[in-house]
This record gives sequence, C-alpha cells and structure tokens, in this order.
Amino acid sequence: MATKSAKPTYAFRTFWAVLLLAINFLVAAYYFGILK
Repeated sequence: MATKSAKPTYAFRTFWAVLLLAINFLVAAYYFGILK
C-alpha cells in the first residue's frame, strides 16, 4: 500500500516543484525586465 500511495505523491510533489520553479522564473524575469 505504501508503494501505491508513494507514486502519486511523488508525481504530485514533482508537479508542484516544477510549477513553483516556473512561476519563480516568470516573476524574476518580469521583475528584472521592469528594472531594466
């Protein structure tokens, strides 16, 4: 049961990690774009 629940959790955490990273880059690009 641990293996079954671990797979979706890993994919879910990976999805959020990539999503937050993408948002972080977008905010940084927008912020530095405004500064320039």
